[in-house]
Order: sequence, then structure tokens, then C-alpha cells
Amino acid sequence: MADDSGPDAVRHRLTNTDGSSWGETIVTAKPGDLPDIMPLTAQLGANSDYTVTEQVTNVITIVDANTKQDLTLQANTVIVGQQMNLLCQLNTTNYTATNFQWTVPGIAISNYVVAPDSSSATVLTNYPTTNISTSFYWVDGASNRVVQCSATLGGATITGQAIFNVRKPSVDWIGVVHGFVAADANYIYASPGNFLHFGGEQQVSGPVLGGIVFTATNIKNSCGESTFFFTQTGSMLSSQCQSPTNSINKSASGIDGVFQEAIFYGLTPSSASTYQDSPGSGIWNSDIKIARTDSFNSYLMFQPPAPSVPVPLKKISWGWSGVAIPNASQPGWWTLISSNAVINANNQETSSYPQWTNSMAYLITTTNNICE
Repeated sequence: MADDSGPDAVRHRLTNTDGSSWGETIVTAKPGDLPDIMPLTAQLGANSDYTVTEQVTNVITIVDANTKQDLTLQANTVIVGQQMNLLCQLNTTNYTATNFQWTVPGIAISNYVVAPDSSSATVLTNYPTTNISTSFYWVDGASNRVVQCSATLGGATITGQAIFNVRKPSVDWIGVVHGFVAADANYIYASPGNFLHFGGEQQVSGPVLGGIVFTATNIKNSCGESTFFFTQTGSMLSSQCQSPTNSINKSASGIDGVFQEAIFYGLTPSSASTYQDSPGSGIWNSDIKIARTDSFNSYLMFQPPAPSVPVPLKKISWGWSGVAIPNASQPGWWTLISSNAVINANNQETSSYPQWTNSMAYLITTTNNICE
């Protein structure tokens, strides 16, 4: 070969003992390109032109690191929360690839770690992007996502890619205020005594009236066997005045209950699952005033079969408050002087994970506060 120069060409030549020569030129191009090459040879005369008629393909392929299946040959259907364990495979032994770089579209994380006792939860986002392999989990769904892996080979940058259709279930997550704020002894979740509470009343005939009722309905799930469950985080602040200068204040924040507080089994397009919450605080005989304010984020979560992580689908943001004092004309009774129950965001799409470092079960108590 007389000339194979150019920014994308790498030449190799071998001279045999009889004086003859053998040579090759490696031309790098993006998958799908049809580069033109003009070899100049003594036998054919100067400037004889040839055109490459086959596409440059499969120099780099993206494969499933677990099964070794080539993912570049077709669109691949996967599920949010499913572990993506990909390998950038070099289909030549003549060179060593360097400078790997992965490009992953959409919202992806490295892991979601929940403590076994539900005391903390953390999202890890730093999945590897400069190694020969990568591992991540998609949180959001979309069609025709193109994952690319590029590397340097013989001084040129080459790129392989794979297409993914990422499925995510569709479901409505609706909150409705059913109960009301009260200060009385009609609180089914604790007895005896009086309580400042939101819902939890035992009706004269019928079920317990929940403060807020959550319903998962209108599900469209093309993700196969999977789990839907309820997770709630929040914060609360209560005060119990013993005198004008001595209020016992309690506060808490974090996970409310456990991570999988309620699991919804058998969700179908024609079915619905519900869950209710009715928080409250006990009233002491020595109290001259009691107040409580709560706020919560209630998540509907989804998880496909392992290896996988849970994925948030929808969120409801809500809260309640109440202030009560003793009834002067009826000893042992309480009068509600202010109250509120509100849903601030309902059926809200979300890809943000609930994270926490504490449990609402662990109260921080302070005394000798000014009664407000």
C-alpha cells in the first residue's frame, strides 16, 4: 500500500523475506457509516478509487454482563427498577481499548439502600461511567432510549450503542380526607382517655372513620409479576402545656412506621387497594392546652423481581393540625379551638425517592418551654 494516511486510518505493513509486502489499513467509523477509501497501489495505477460497500459495525457491542447476550442487534424491553448490568465488548484482539465512557439517558441510580430496621434510606447516584462495564437502575420510563459506550482504539474514538424501551406501570394514587380533627375519647387506636386526633373515630354503625384514605386504582402494568407498596415519611410537633411557663414539646421526623408499611396484592385494572391513616396524641389530665401539627409524604412504590430496587411512582403530600383546651363547663371534656386537614399534592408523579435518617417513633422531648 502506497498511502493510507488520514485521521481515521491506522496502517500495518509486513515485508516478507522474498521482498513482497503485505499490509492492512484499519479505518474507524461510527456504526452505520459508509466511509470511502481510496487505496493507491502500483498494480492498479495511481489514484484508483474504491468504495466500501459494507457498513462498519460491531467494533464495539454492548452486551448483558450476566447473560452475555448482544443487546445492539435489537430494541430491548426492560423495567424500571430492574438491574442493568452492561458490558462494553470490543470485537477485535488487535488493540486494547482505553478511555471508556458510558452515556445513559433518563433518570438512573446506582442503588437505593434501606436499613433492615427501616431506620434510614439513602439514594446512591454514582454508578460507574468510565469503566468497561456499568451497573445501574432506571427510575423513569421511556421508549427508544439509546445507551452508548465509547472507547479509544488505535488513536480513534469508536462508539457502540443499544436501544432500550423502559416500561413503568401507570396507576392513580388518590388521597381523600374522610375523618375530622377532634379532641375526645372516641379514638379507636388507643384507649382509655382523651386524644387530640385526626380520624380514627368509631362510628355508631359502620367502620372506623379514617382521617385520610389512600386508594391505588386504574393500574396499567405491563411489567409482569411485581410488588406495589406504601411508604410514608413525615414530621410532627406537639406541645402539652402544664402551665404558662412549662410546655412539654415533642418532635419527630423520618419514616412513619416501616418501609413497606402496606403491601398491595393483586392490583389489576379493575381492582383498587386502600390504606388509611389516623394520627393522634394522648391528652394528660394535667394538660391545660394541647396542640399538634403533622405533615406527611405518602408514596406508592413499585418493585420488579430481584435483582432490582424499589421505584417511586406517585406521591400524596398532606397534613393536619389541631389545638384544644379543657371545656370549662364540662370537666373531662375538651374544646377544639382550631383545626385543619389538607391535601397539598394529590396523585403526583414523582421520580424522587423518600429518604430519611430517623424514625417518627423516636420522639425528641423538651420541657419548661413557654406555652404558646
